[in-house]
Amino acid sequence: MYRHRLISIFVALVCATFTVTSLSDDRQVVAVGGYLFPPFVERDENDVISGVTIDLIDAMNEVQGNYYFLFRYSSPKGRYKLFEQERIDMLFFESKEWGWKDYPIDSTRVFLRGAELYIAKNKPGRDQNYFNNFRNKRIVGILGYHYGFADFNSDEAFLRNNYNIVLITNNESSIELIRGGRSDVAVVTKSYLQRYLKQNPKAVEDLLLSENLDQLYNHTILVRHGINANVDEMNQLLRMLAEKGKLAQIWEKYGINTDAKE
Repeated sequence: MYRHRLISIFVALVCATFTVTSLSDDRQVVAVGGYLFPPFVERDENDVISGVTIDLIDAMNEVQGNYYFLFRYSSPKGRYKLFEQERIDMLFFESKEWGWKDYPIDSTRVFLRGAELYIAKNKPGRDQNYFNNFRNKRIVGILGYHYGFADFNSDEAFLRNNYNIVLITNNESSIELIRGGRSDVAVVTKSYLQRYLKQNPKAVEDLLLSENLDQLYNHTILVRHGINANVDEMNQLLRMLAEKGKLAQIWEKYGINTDAKE
């Protein structure tokens, strides 16, 4: 609890600094919500926030002068409350399918595609058929995430009542639980898994990766109704970043190999 309070204070101070900076150069502040979702939002052992979202915010602030985009940290579940309180104006790398259909929110064009897949411990005789049925299998997932196998219902009670699932807070722990034989199946973000395997090449032999995906991501920016930085402006800004090669640079930095629409 104390650690979480320190994180909240740190993020609040960062946001306050951003606000002062943005007001001093007469740009309108736009709050971008985000939660732990590697490689899009990451937090290291010193609680420093980084990731694709942060780099994209920096790129947007660099190429235009009307808005100052600042990051506001949340939890997967908490982002909905922040939106209702109008404490965040938009979210990057989101989809309306992730619980947003009844909210006053618009969506930009799809500008990045990704996926989530299943992993299991690689054992002799185990093949793709292992992923056909989750009955009697111990599943590990991320708290607050939406999964295709559960019809995108992220409610904790629903998941625990209908599946033998443990909900944790990060993809790395999910992978380690599988490698250690403490869970049977995990759902992981493909872009994170690619980077994990590059950094931990010995894990390649430990893991069986599903050929069928849990879901495909159609990443968009969700924009709250009524703000000046509307969907049309955000689409134009994404197009500008693509034309300048900024998006490609960010994808390459994080090892994202996917179908990016530019």
